[in-house]
Amino acid sequence: MTVQKEGHGQPVSLRERVHFLDIVRGFALLGIIIVNYFLIVDSVKGFEMTYDDVLHNLVSWFAEGKFVTLFSFLFGVGFMIFMDRAAQKVDSPNKLFARRLSILLGFGILHITFVWVGDILTFYAVSGFLLLAFYKRTAKTVLRWIIALIVFQFLTPVFTMLYNVINTAGSKNPNFSEFTLFSHSSLTYMESISTRWTDMVTMAASSFSMIYSMFLMFLLGVYFVKMEFFKDMEAKKPIWKRIWIISTIAFLI
Repeated sequence: MTVQKEGHGQPVSLRERVHFLDIVRGFALLGIIIVNYFLIVDSVKGFEMTYDDVLHNLVSWFAEGKFVTLFSFLFGVGFMIFMDRAAQKVDSPNKLFARRLSILLGFGILHITFVWVGDILTFYAVSGFLLLAFYKRTAKTVLRWIIALIVFQFLTPVFTMLYNVINTAGSKNPNFSEFTLFSHSSLTYMESISTRWTDMVTMAASSFSMIYSMFLMFLLGVYFVKMEFFKDMEAKKPIWKRIWIISTIAFLI
């Protein structure tokens, strides 16, 4: 039984908020809106749009995959902030977070069914449950997991190449670039509902890499909170400058 303590459910006060995170979150949401606009337009046209316009190229080069990565990082940060505050107000913060994830999953399912197959809320909800195993882990443990996941991510293309060399059948795997969204070519809206889940199954089967990277950023956000990087940020300017330099180099690579 979850015991509700005084003040539970109240919004975070202005004094408690980290305004830097609010600004970055708004920036990430704006980027996601821009990327999804082009994604929806492309999917309606069967991914056959020409990319000779400057604006489309800029979005493709500098926005696609970047803002969802940033938002995933913020999801991990928000998880830690939520759990720390919930632990002060309820006896079972895990149950409270799991309930929120279940609601998020419900919205994702409704979104897939009635609006747009390119939903990411379901991925966030399912991956979010894994974060519960890291809440009480030390920063060093979380960092070890991050390093291990990054190493495995770099080695995966090598393993895949070796597998394709050994197993010639590997070249027969379906190519996502040839994938067509049937839900956008349906004649009626009711037909699109029935075909949208067929599209979703196909997309989910090719989404492991995205979910993997998403969860990696979740853990990075958890690590930043455990290291208290967002507390007294003015005094931590040298640390943030090093993070900025490292991130810029990583982006260029």
